[in-house]
Amino acid sequence: MVLKGLAPSSLLTTYESERLPNVQKLINYDKDISRLMTMQLPEDWKGDPNADPNEILGTVMEEASTFTSGLSIAFDINNINVAGSFKSNLIPAPVLSGQRGPDVQLRKPGTFEATRLHKETPNVAKFYVIVFAGNPEHTSESLKELSSAWETSAMFSDGALPISWLTIPAKSGSSAYEILGVIPFGKVFYDKEQTAHLRYGVDVKGGGIFVQRPDGWIGTATALRAAACRRTRDVL
Repeated sequence: MVLKGLAPSSLLTTYESERLPNVQKLINYDKDISRLMTMQLPEDWKGDPNADPNEILGTVMEEASTFTSGLSIAFDINNINVAGSFKSNLIPAPVLSGQRGPDVQLRKPGTFEATRLHKETPNVAKFYVIVFAGNPEHTSESLKELSSAWETSAMFSDGALPISWLTIPAKSGSSAYEILGVIPFGKVFYDKEQTAHLRYGVDVKGGGIFVQRPDGWIGTATALRAAACRRTRDVL
């Protein structure tokens, strides 16, 4: 994006500031595991000095498993990870700004063929605005207000911007327009089983909007109602 003139060069400085803490965490895991494998407790161990290194090793390996695979790596709030208005009391906890966007199963319209969110949001140097539309029986007014703001937005009518939209209603049918009551925002994928909404912590009665960075991490998230009530550009 910087090479194409779509982002300032200052964006590149976030690479080190975001990743350095995670690199250090990985190094610390490696140090602890190395010591434990030689029957020594970690250098900064504050637990029982007589603890069995083998038992501690199992605990540390379990903690490190999702981190070393990259699945649990997260970044702090900064100028590209913005704390949004999205909140949820659902379990599991909602996906937050700075966290990796989970992969979830979706259904294509028409054929209802199964697909994956990561497959539909490839890392090709663009942002993805993912509208979890929830159940339109409860979110129709918010969808209509968002649609009105979206259609009149000079910013989002600019096709040169590296932004793609996806709409994911928590139901399926023969016509996305009839389900939503508005023209879909970009491509449509169905979540009839509501597993995608649940994984992202989205209540189907409220909906939510997630902005996914080009690298697959979530840049910000907001309640669908909040996005509908405020100017779309200010929210996203």
